[in-house]
Amino acid sequence: MSVFRHPSERRKEKSRDAARCRRSKETEVFYELAHQLPLPHSVRSHLDKASIMRLTISFLRTRKLLASGSGQTHTHRHTQTQKHTNILMQYCKSLVFSK
Repeated sequence: MSVFRHPSERRKEKSRDAARCRRSKETEVFYELAHQLPLPHSVRSHLDKASIMRLTISFLRTRKLLASGSGQTHTHRHTQTQKHTNILMQYCKSLVFSK
């Protein structure tokens, strides 16, 4: 007895297999993304896809904010350090020349 399938049934099966494969790849990508987050494994292993996306977006926004702020802070710190260095050098010169 030969089993004959209609072409529409074969298309449906092929479509289901393709969707299953896409979901599997998507899950793998989310798993990799979750492991890039700075969270303990016990937390990462219980995240769903939406939580992974929300945390990733928050992490990237925070990192961007800190990066933009640290540039200004670094420049400000450098200026302050330079001022303090100049004051210290003047003080040292005054000690040397006062003797």
